[in-house]
Amino acid sequence: MERSGSNGHRARLAAILVAAAVGGAGLTLGLGSSPGPTDLVPGAATLRVAASAGPAASESALERTLREFAVIADSDIVLSRIVEDPTTAARAPKWAGRFTLNNAIDSDRALADLRARTTARVIPGTALLELRVDADDKQEAAALTQAAARQLLAWAAERNAARRHEGESAGHDARKAADDARAARQLQIERVIAEARVDFEDFDEGPTGKALAMAEARRLETQCEIAAIRAQAGLAEQQAARPDVPASPETRAALGAQRSRLAELEAIGGELSLRIDELRNRMTDLRRVAERIDGLRDAPAGSVEARGLADSPRAGEGFELEEVQPARAVGR
Repeated sequence: MERSGSNGHRARLAAILVAAAVGGAGLTLGLGSSPGPTDLVPGAATLRVAASAGPAASESALERTLREFAVIADSDIVLSRIVEDPTTAARAPKWAGRFTLNNAIDSDRALADLRARTTARVIPGTALLELRVDADDKQEAAALTQAAARQLLAWAAERNAARRHEGESAGHDARKAADDARAARQLQIERVIAEARVDFEDFDEGPTGKALAMAEARRLETQCEIAAIRAQAGLAEQQAARPDVPASPETRAALGAQRSRLAELEAIGGELSLRIDELRNRMTDLRRVAERIDGLRDAPAGSVEARGLADSPRAGEGFELEEVQPARAVGR
């Protein structure tokens, strides 16, 4: 297709101007005229990029998004959609007719022509995005630029939907990984308890702790009784040893009973001491098991649960693109 020269018959369409303003809810990007030397007619085509609901978008995220839209706007991603759209021929019949034979458009030639006609750039020093499509006919220029804007909108919507789905899938996977990690930890805890042959109640005044307390109390009683018998037996033996006071048969019988009771109590005390040592060793084992279980409970559940989805946002993520004013052709 022959392009017009310096005689000014060619029409230009200024398609996208994105102006940024920071608001409390995030970044709102309104498309309109660019202040300064860009010489673009206001409202040629107006789109708005707005931050999605959520945390306020950063300026760096805005810059990445603008650069991404500038790259995508005049790329084959958008331009091939225009060529493949069956409504393009109806909206721009003169342009499409140059590449149509037997009701079939030559996609390669049409795409190459659109590449030559379309430019997009971020205006330096601003938050504006400028998209231009040159055409010989103003109406068709408007139609082609509107098609470019429409396809850019479609691409942005599809990309955002895909990323939302991706985020939902990632969130589901993360939750499942966390649940699996918790279940694995619980199995480890149960295995530790089974290997130690303890019950959960042992960790909170259970049988072992109660048995130890009872054994220590019984041994203390035994020791007190032993001390009392020894004191009584000592006095009785002193009396029996006096030469001027012969020991009566009753005294001798009482001493024999005390000695027998003392031996019995000392045996009981020895058994209680062995039982107490055994229970104390058991309590030491229980404390070790408790420490292992606490360690398992406090351990990170794994990289997914510990890290979450803390990756930095990708370009365009968190932004929505919407049309405000349709494209129209403007001459120079």
